[in-house]
Amino acid sequence: MWRALEALFGGLLIGLGAGIVLGLKLYPLLPAEPQVTQAAVAQRTPELVARGAFIQTNPYFDRSRYGKGKVSVYDDHVLLEDDFEVSPGPGFRVLLVPKSPIRRAAHISGVMYVDLGPLRAFAGAQKYDLPRGLSLKTYKSVVIWGATNKALISAADLAFAE
Repeated sequence: MWRALEALFGGLLIGLGAGIVLGLKLYPLLPAEPQVTQAAVAQRTPELVARGAFIQTNPYFDRSRYGKGKVSVYDDHVLLEDDFEVSPGPGFRVLLVPKSPIRRAAHISGVMYVDLGPLRAFAGAQKYDLPRGLSLKTYKSVVIWGATNKALISAADLAFAE
């Protein structure tokens, strides 16, 4: 009986080892590095359109709402940089606004802005894709908007790259 168990266990070990070796031959752990052409690199590199810095828009009357950090606008996305931070709150949205400067919530009413989506985190780098065909030169500010309370949280005036 022991010999049968030894043979079974030995067969399992040999089968497992052969399966691992064969699996690594058929499906290598590291995929082959893709060939990247210069044209492909040029296509994937987004062009910087504008930069700005978030500010506390109303420091004298509302110290609970603040924002700071840099924002970069590329031809296909908006990037809130690593140093980005805003006060926490409900329902925050990231807006691209065709007006500057934005210092009060009233500056946004009646303006055709682009809503880039909900704020994903109150601090740190975040990327928001832009709709295709958007004329970025007409948008002068990136705004963090409290949609729940209709409150201006922070705004960044954009300086366009030459």
